[in-house]
Amino acid sequence: MLDYQAVLLNFFYYLQRYIIFSLFLICFSPNAARASDTPVSNLIQSLMSCHPELRASALRVELAGVALQQVDAGRLPSFSVTADGFTQNGTQTAQLQLNATVPIATFGVLPAKKELEEARLELQRIVHAKEVRSHAERLISLTLSQFYLDEKILLVEDVLASQSELGEQMQRQLAKGNSSKADLLQVNSSISQTNSKLNSLLMESYRNEQEIQTLECLGYDSKQIIAEIQPFVQSYVGSTIYSFEFLEAERKAVVIKNELNLERLSNRPTIQLEGSAALTNNGTTSPRFGLSSKYEYQNLGRSSELSLQEKELQLQEAALNVEKVKQEQEQRLLILEKELSFLATQAVPQRQASILNLKEERLSSRRLFDAGRIRMKELLSAYDELSNAQINLIDLRKQLDLLYVEKFFLLGGG
Repeated sequence: MLDYQAVLLNFFYYLQRYIIFSLFLICFSPNAARASDTPVSNLIQSLMSCHPELRASALRVELAGVALQQVDAGRLPSFSVTADGFTQNGTQTAQLQLNATVPIATFGVLPAKKELEEARLELQRIVHAKEVRSHAERLISLTLSQFYLDEKILLVEDVLASQSELGEQMQRQLAKGNSSKADLLQVNSSISQTNSKLNSLLMESYRNEQEIQTLECLGYDSKQIIAEIQPFVQSYVGSTIYSFEFLEAERKAVVIKNELNLERLSNRPTIQLEGSAALTNNGTTSPRFGLSSKYEYQNLGRSSELSLQEKELQLQEAALNVEKVKQEQEQRLLILEKELSFLATQAVPQRQASILNLKEERLSSRRLFDAGRIRMKELLSAYDELSNAQINLIDLRKQLDLLYVEKFFLLGGG
């Protein structure tokens, strides 16, 4: 039973390693376009096209694009037609008037508006990419966690089988008078505790599966698709912070800078070419053609001055936020490197070594118990210590892989 269990644990371990590296390379690497026909890349594209949350995010990008087109439309001429007819003191009058205006000089206002909307569009694209990345990262992490949950469940079921076998043995020995009822009660108590642990894991697995389903689209099983990936033994290499959080902070600063530039130009006049023609019921016309200009100077310029000060302060805050995000993520990267190094070189190998010792101790404890040299409590303690160590190893490996996921996306892999 122990050899079978070890084979399964090793299988799960290497399967998970292959999965995480495959996800990195296929879905999110700079060469992802070359692997567009892989199951996971197809899943990511499907998420973008079929998941309601991500579709709504994509619509916000389209809305930002419409706002940019509206600025371009401001350069086109405008037309209006007015018609009226009245009767007064028995006299009937009618008039048809056509007006046309074309902006010919905005003194930089329209270009500034276009730059602002272009910056807003780029910001919305980054926000959308970040939302897609976060969605995919969450789905990958949950799916990966589910593999480890399945491994834990398998391990606990194996422990339960071993305890049940021991309980049946104690039952037979009790019937022959070779064991005490206290020993059987202790075994049954351990079985009850293991059953409770198994039920907790099953409930956690159920909740995890439910959350995975909320991130998937109908008709797509991420676990099945991930399991079909051809394994690649290679990891993502990067050293510069290039996350979407950082890009978003930078783009927000650019948007505020463009808003400030537009605010500075807001008091400039506009000049437009204007023409109109009116046709009355008596056949007379009165065409008019020329230039018109509009200039506003509200509150003696005080409101504009205060608005500029507000935008300048917002720009300073946005620039500081870029530095803050970069500093926080650089610090997080350093912490990740240390945690990954500790887990990979110390925690996991040490736990693996301790499990080998605990397996030997459990075998020794079983021989000592059969020889009557230790009590049932000590034997069960050896069983528990080994199973707890094995569960702890699963948790350490899960933590290690999830940190790899976080580091990958922190370096812009997504």
